[in-house]
Amino acid sequence: MTNASVSHFREITEDRVEEFFHNGYKKRYFFPHRIYYVPRPGPDALKLAHRMCGMFVPDALWEVLLFAHGPVLHQLPDDLFFDDDLIWHQQQLGKPGHVAYACLAIRGEDLYGLNYVSDLVQ
Repeated sequence: MTNASVSHFREITEDRVEEFFHNGYKKRYFFPHRIYYVPRPGPDALKLAHRMCGMFVPDALWEVLLFAHGPVLHQLPDDLFFDDDLIWHQQQLGKPGHVAYACLAIRGEDLYGLNYVSDLVQ
């Protein structure tokens, strides 16, 4: 049995801003964040995988979710991340800080990006 409370993520903390800058990005675009990897199809992922890649295998679909993390969250109201009119895809997993998500499909050693969405930016 799988423990539903276990999550897989990578955390990029404030101490990596210089690395971000040296890789060609502007410092103003950096914010501490977590990237969650969820083995589930995101919105429309099964339809997109079928149309774009000829795949119809739900187990091959993943969702990657981007969350602002740390002190930057205090700059925005918590309600912002749970407003269903603004964050209308509702992929926030009950956590504040949801910024964006991507739906991915895996076939063998190939990885396909099906869609990339940021409700917060839209």
